[in-house]
Amino acid sequence: MNSSEYYQDSNGNRPLYEEEEIKNKIETCKRHIANGETFVYLDLIEDTMQLCAEYDFSNEGLYLAENIINVAPYNSEAWLFKGIFLNNLFMYEEAHEALKKTLAYNPNDVEALVNIAIAEENLGMLDKAVESLQKVLEVEPTNTDAIFNLGLHHERRDNYKKAIEYFEKVLALEPNSSDALYELGYCYENIDQLDKALEAYEKYLDLDPYSSTGWYNKGIVLLRQNKFEQAADNFELSLAINPEFSSSWFNCGIAYANIKQFKKALECFKEAGKFDPEDETIFYNIGQTYEDLGNCKMAIEYYSKAIKLDSDFREAFLARAACNKKLKNYFSALQDIEFILEKDAFNIEALFAKGEIEELLGKYDKAIISYGKIIYRHPRNFEAYFKTAGALINLGKFSDALDFYFKCIKMKKNHANSYYGIAKAFFLLNEKEKAYNYLLKAISIDPRYKQIIMREFPALLNSPVFQKILAEH
Repeated sequence: MNSSEYYQDSNGNRPLYEEEEIKNKIETCKRHIANGETFVYLDLIEDTMQLCAEYDFSNEGLYLAENIINVAPYNSEAWLFKGIFLNNLFMYEEAHEALKKTLAYNPNDVEALVNIAIAEENLGMLDKAVESLQKVLEVEPTNTDAIFNLGLHHERRDNYKKAIEYFEKVLALEPNSSDALYELGYCYENIDQLDKALEAYEKYLDLDPYSSTGWYNKGIVLLRQNKFEQAADNFELSLAINPEFSSSWFNCGIAYANIKQFKKALECFKEAGKFDPEDETIFYNIGQTYEDLGNCKMAIEYYSKAIKLDSDFREAFLARAACNKKLKNYFSALQDIEFILEKDAFNIEALFAKGEIEELLGKYDKAIISYGKIIYRHPRNFEAYFKTAGALINLGKFSDALDFYFKCIKMKKNHANSYYGIAKAFFLLNEKEKAYNYLLKAISIDPRYKQIIMREFPALLNSPVFQKILAEH
């Protein structure tokens, strides 16, 4: 019986098969092999081998290919399919050997050259892989498999612009190549041409609307474009197709958090955590979301989970310290900050946090030391000078505070709060005329300082000079 009777319709076209049908054909071939009838049913076994390649039955296809080779060791097609199946099974060394056999019988077999290039790429034989693909194009200049794989070769080396050239060539020959559109979108995304990436992903999704990774990638591009609602919609579509896609859950949470839908964000992050319980960034983001919802106790719980997974997760230590600060658990907050400073003595965020807590504890001299370390490493850091000036006021060192406030206005000429700080220091030094001059400057920049000074120095309400300032401003 000719194999065409099994596999072709009256027009010579190969029909589509259900999985069960293919399994039955494989079992039939296995029985023939077990009965020693491989050679008798060679056409049937060869055609079934091809079906295995088309429908991703790699282990079964490998078994059939090897048994064909046992009875027909010079069958170049069997060696070709053996190489293809071994590539599919990530057995690249064995695949390479099998494909070399094919090429020994037929040096210009383009399918063998394309597949040996795949094996060579995965074995780190990069120059050989390029040679094999270029040889394909010498034989068949419009071979889209070779062009596509040359694109992948450049993409994997982060040479995205060159990769784009090859994927565009594929699309010029095959406009509906979904694989080329997918990789094109990825390449454009990596060179920050986001509109072009979006266009490529949209065309890809027109061809493959049930691709969860396609919707995910489109969502990532929209996320990068700050189109958060659209991004969330795309992640939701990705999850409708694959509800266990942890990265889609996570980034959906990011999208919702950016539009302040924190409860939805929390649900997404928690789903991501179910599927990827070892990812500390998921628990860190759950902590951040609880913090955004005003629940510092729960935030601390999840920051602690993140720290348990990564004992050097400094952002989580800082975030937990910030929550403990809000809850007035100052000593717990300081413990986390000190942990960071033990590893990085000049961590600017930790030093600011330490200084602020020391001020809250009334330890202004220690706060000045913390801010001083920032100034030592970052001599143009305005915030450190300003906070030092405030701590000096609280220590009663008004003249020293003035020095720092003057440095502040050199860095920011129109910083109303610095002018107000100078005015305040002069009032405390009982140099009222100078104080009024700087108060006037602060009010001219920001009129709210009239109310602030009245709150802090109510005795000024009886001052004719201050009453004149109020009247004029």
